[in-house]
Amino acid sequence: MPSERSLERSLGERLRSFRLRQGLTQRELAQRVAGGVDLSYIGRIERGEQLPSLKVLQKLGRALGVSIGEFFGPASLHRVGRVSKLQL
Repeated sequence: MPSERSLERSLGERLRSFRLRQGLTQRELAQRVAGGVDLSYIGRIERGEQLPSLKVLQKLGRALGVSIGEFFGPASLHRVGRVSKLQL
């Protein structure tokens, strides 16, 4: 089972990838998030220093047009050794 740190890094890398794919700065993404989120918080997530709550992850996903599942991806599910019923 991966450590919490590796989950933080993985989520951060995916967030950065989704953001850059859309050509957004961290500031622009922070402004797009419903209810607002601090620019420095996005930076901490992307650096793997902060693990966002599911609620924040959902808001980030909406702002980027991706589902929460895309932050984890099939590879991450296999790494933790769990296969959800949704994969079947």
